Amino acid sequence: MKPNEPTVTRRRGFTLVEVLAALALVVVVAALLAANLPGMLQSGKVQAARQAVKTSFDGPIMAFESATGAAPSTEQGLAVLLKADPARGIPAPLLRSESSLLDPWGRPYKYRHPGTHNAHGWDIWSLGPEGREDGPGVIGNWDAGK
Repeated sequence: MKPNEPTVTRRRGFTLVEVLAALALVVVVAALLAANLPGMLQSGKVQAARQAVKTSFDGPIMAFESATGAAPSTEQGLAVLLKADPARGIPAPLLRSESSLLDPWGRPYKYRHPGTHNAHGWDIWSLGPEGREDGPGVIGNWDAGK
């Protein structure tokens, strides 16, 4: 190699500035995600409750009604769907587990038959995120489309 010839240098790795810039970008994205996570989880719980009151109990209640001649009474509640009653034509439980009777916030779904909102059927509702009967977040099968 001659003394006046430019030498070719190879760059290896990243500079400290590049690493810090990438790290800062990751921190900003993580902070944005963390700030939105509680809202996304709450929204998912509301959607799950809407789905449950709209469709999850209809099949078991209708099967109970078909076997016994009437939907479960308010006093029997949804818990009656967890029990087999071969004498009444229900050879196996119509719901799989007690956890299916709990809303996404861990509280029991409410049930009324005949319904107040569905006079010729039943009302099923969750107290929603607030957990209050009169709260704005009550989710019922009468307004499950909201």
